[in-house]
Amino acid sequence: MARAKNQSTTKDPVFAAIEKHQKAMRELQEALKMVQGTLGPDPKKEKKYGDLEWTARAELTSTAPTTLQGLLALFTYINGVTNGPLSPYGKRDNTFEEFESLTVVLANAEELLSEQIGRAA
Repeated sequence: MARAKNQSTTKDPVFAAIEKHQKAMRELQEALKMVQGTLGPDPKKEKKYGDLEWTARAELTSTAPTTLQGLLALFTYINGVTNGPLSPYGKRDNTFEEFESLTVVLANAEELLSEQIGRAA
């Protein structure tokens, strides 16, 4: 069985992007809680934290992994959020179901895999 190259994952920017998105999702979930005495969340907080999550998601999906470990972490995170185990509320989430976002992720994955395998994309 072939062994993976020993590469440092701390330099892969995708790990920081994942952490930033996780934080933004937790903050958005908190902002979406109903305000006592009202019928919904605070609209200012909802907008602020919704925008922050959207920005973090856009940064994450456009961040090209530089290691195979980063690529695996990115795919694992997207699948985990989509299927529920890694979403802040433990249920399926449609955060990454935007076609354009996934197209960028796949293009970045193709580029990294092409570099690792040694062929031009």
